Amino acid sequence: MTTSATQAVVIGAGPGLGRSLALTYARNGLDVGLVARDAERLQQLADEIRQLGRTVTVETADAADPSSIASAVEKLSARTPISLLSYNAAMWGPKLSEVGLDTLRSAGEVNLHSAVAAVQAALPDLRTHHGTVLLTGGGLALHPSGDHGVLSVGKAAVRAAAYALAEDLAPVGVTVRTVTIAGFIAPGTDFDPDRIAEAFWDLAAHPGSEVERVYTGSQQ
Repeated sequence: MTTSATQAVVIGAGPGLGRSLALTYARNGLDVGLVARDAERLQQLADEIRQLGRTVTVETADAADPSSIASAVEKLSARTPISLLSYNAAMWGPKLSEVGLDTLRSAGEVNLHSAVAAVQAALPDLRTHHGTVLLTGGGLALHPSGDHGVLSVGKAAVRAAAYALAEDLAPVGVTVRTVTIAGFIAPGTDFDPDRIAEAFWDLAAHPGSEVERVYTGSQQ
């Protein structure tokens, strides 16, 4: 992965793991592009990144609309080439037996379709710079839950996409990896977002041959 004169783009740059990912990438020498729905929150995070001495650019977009995500990535790419694409957006929902079809469709857009759209939009840069894609996975992909049926299906799709994209894009020099977070993110616990973000960076910096890394909370 080339880091000089390139940027890491974080899609789903919210207040939890998304924030930690963006700050971790900045601390490791990358400029950062941020994508999320909340413009005010994006600007607050952008200010934090600038205090680290990195350049940051923001684009507002809704992950329920893959075309808006693709457009945001293209705009960021036009400013600074993308060497790391981190897709962190996710949509929860009720049991599959209770979910409305419109909600299920929206969840599919957020959990999978926009991830693929983002990769496609960033692919010219990722090819040129032998870049990396990091997809935020979840333990529900490994152990589906009836109470969290919508996200179980979504994370299973993300996991499958990671493996498919890894095989698809390896011949053109693009690395695709996923961190499967086998627990619920909570500050001050083994699943603190800052700790998880370090696991993401370690996988980006030292990808090895594993497509999936399962984060169990025991990693330092």
